[in-house]
Amino acid sequence: MKASFLIILVVLVPFGAYSQDLDSLKLAIIELKYQRVMFQKELDSIDLQILDIEKRIHEQRLLSAEKGFKGKVYSQLDLYKTPSLSGKKVTLASIPKNTILLVLGEINGFYKTNYNGVNGYIRSYQFTLDKYEDKAFLHSQAIEISDEILKAEQEEKAQKEREQALKKVQDIRSKYSDKTAQRLLDKEIWIGMTEEMLYYSRGYPNETTRQVGSWGIHKTCIYGEFPNCTYRFIKNGKLTGWSD
Repeated sequence: MKASFLIILVVLVPFGAYSQDLDSLKLAIIELKYQRVMFQKELDSIDLQILDIEKRIHEQRLLSAEKGFKGKVYSQLDLYKTPSLSGKKVTLASIPKNTILLVLGEINGFYKTNYNGVNGYIRSYQFTLDKYEDKAFLHSQAIEISDEILKAEQEEKAQKEREQALKKVQDIRSKYSDKTAQRLLDKEIWIGMTEEMLYYSRGYPNETTRQVGSWGIHKTCIYGEFPNCTYRFIKNGKLTGWSD
């Protein structure tokens, strides 16, 4: 999120000058509207993740409870006769917001409960644990579920990295001779190698400076962060030297 706000700041600052023409101001509005849409998508994604965690907490809490657990409904909802989304729903009662209930079981995303002496079912996502009940359990479950999500994200990232690495090997072997391909896979560099070869061998630099003159195009590829950075010098698409 911080990176996104930084983008907006960079967009806004230049438009303070009165010399900007009408087209550039309209373009700024379009850009800001686009950023607003992207922020909303991020917020919607976060809301869905929170909802998913809440559902899973309820499920885990129910599994550990022998005699049910208390909580409250956070919006007015109906008490149904059966735990089903299909067919005709028979409503037994309307339960007001913030009503405290005791959950006795779970079926198909519905909680079994009792309201004013009437047994029935409510939608589980409209029910939240009482904030004073078993905070330690809630905390431990939230951490466990968060760890599971983080692990899944890490596994997904690792899988993407493996796929990218495999594609890189395939690309190198399809473009160069066996000898050259092996040198690139071994991360070697040499005078006269092309700029593309350098990127295959060492990856893309953290920063690149570029100078253009009668002598041609000079590039300095900077790898790493100061003061531990290294330099690769390119002239007209070929590596001419480096400094480690």
